[in-house]
Amino acid sequence: NYNSINNDHIEIYKGSIRGGETKYFNGSVLILGDINPNALVVAKDEVYVVGKIKGKVIIRNKNGRINGALFKNACIKIFDKVNYDVNTSHAFFIKYSISLKSYVITPFLLVSSSLINSG
Repeated sequence: NYNSINNDHIEIYKGSIRGGETKYFNGSVLILGDINPNALVVAKDEVYVVGKIKGKVIIRNKNGRINGALFKNACIKIFDKVNYDVNTSHAFFIKYSISLKSYVITPFLLVSSSLINSG
């Protein structure tokens, strides 16, 4: 069911995704690196990027969201809604609002590394 998000498990990907590469994730993913131009990330639920998002990110769940430290000419697609050339200078998360029929871009602050559960 792509209408709900289950964040019981977040896969961790260490490293940047290079241009020309495509990475698929069955749930949510934390990327410890950049998504470079011409790179593609496809995930079911949520994508958290500690680095820059300069490539394309597709979320297959209509309630999914993309969280990034910086968006530079990024192309994002949540469910069936596409937005090209997303640019930000600070950390934001992007979620598609069904009621507003548009993307909602909200700033966020990463306070500590407790986001990563090591056990």
